[in-house]
Amino acid sequence: MPKKALSVGVYIMRPSKYNIVIKARKTGKSYIINLLSGNADQLEPDEAVRLTEGPLLPDDDFIRKGYIVDEADETMLYRNKYLSFLDERDQDEIQLFFIPSYHCNFSCSYCYQSGYSKNGSLLQQEVTDAFFSYIATRFMGRRRYVTLFGGEPLLNDKAHRDAITYFLNKCTAENLPL
Repeated sequence: MPKKALSVGVYIMRPSKYNIVIKARKTGKSYIINLLSGNADQLEPDEAVRLTEGPLLPDDDFIRKGYIVDEADETMLYRNKYLSFLDERDQDEIQLFFIPSYHCNFSCSYCYQSGYSKNGSLLQQEVTDAFFSYIATRFMGRRRYVTLFGGEPLLNDKAHRDAITYFLNKCTAENLPL
């Protein structure tokens, strides 16, 4: 944050709290991303210093792109975007996750599921049927798709393969993208 904000007319301008500034390793240049306005740019070293340490100078491009803002205007923009999000989310396509098990035949070092219990029963058709029944009633009329997730869904075991084949056939029968 700059030590001093920029006064423009009756507005007190400051860097947006939704800015992310990242310095490039080799060039000395930086990149700025503003999560609220959706803008992203490459900055010269002096521009990055001005935005992060000050002093702020009136720059219409930085103001227009939302990198330098009036706090009250930014708060109002955030609220409006959040309300729009609330209005739109019920119309958006919904992603449904289906986790048949946490069984896996790999030992990936980055796997966050490694501590999950791998014990448990094989996926039963009744569970698959209950999943599809639930989404048919709970998400009726919504655009939706399924992500098959958890452990390794494509284990090479006949019983597991049969259970996943049943699940895939249900997706096809319900015209549900996977």
